[in-house]
Amino acid sequence: MNKLKRSKRRGQRGQNVIPHPPSYESSVLVDKVFRFQANASLSATTTVTNVLDLLYTATSSTAGYRVIDAFKIKKLRVWAPPNPASSTPASASIQWYTTSGSFRQVADVSMGQSEPAFVESRPPMGDLRFWIGTGSSLGNLFLVTGPAGTIVDLHIIYRITINLPGVVVTNSNGIALGAGTTYLNYLDGTTKKLPPLDANVPT
Repeated sequence: MNKLKRSKRRGQRGQNVIPHPPSYESSVLVDKVFRFQANASLSATTTVTNVLDLLYTATSSTAGYRVIDAFKIKKLRVWAPPNPASSTPASASIQWYTTSGSFRQVADVSMGQSEPAFVESRPPMGDLRFWIGTGSSLGNLFLVTGPAGTIVDLHIIYRITINLPGVVVTNSNGIALGAGTTYLNYLDGTTKKLPPLDANVPT
């Protein structure tokens, strides 16, 4: 009987314990795949600035502010469609850059005219695996090659920091609509060969 009473008392004490609140992330983190399609034969370099400029909100007909203040690259995927009018197979490649200027390249060639070339790659070990933001010592991130119609998926986690002063978008590429509209930008910046497959693409 005494053992039973002690057991009940221990259970009651456990029920009265108030848990401490868990750790809280004040920034907004978004896990997102952005998709782009080449409008011409492709040999496009993407920079830190290009990714930071991917999402921006227009403040006027000529300016806007970035939504992304930092990002982490998870992986890249590339599909290169074969040309049915040609016997030449399609090819696709991803080339990663580092602060030392060295790079790693991954490539593929289509088998016949029915299947696209496909490449999937994660960033190499080093700076490209960490958070990248304004002021990063990195310049170029990666280079993608493929024919017109190539699909590129960029999978990143991006951060929006609350109460951080706004940063003006570097390459707005022309703003087609008015203030308050949020745009998806080109993956290759002002070269404009990799527009996103979403609405509100800058002209």
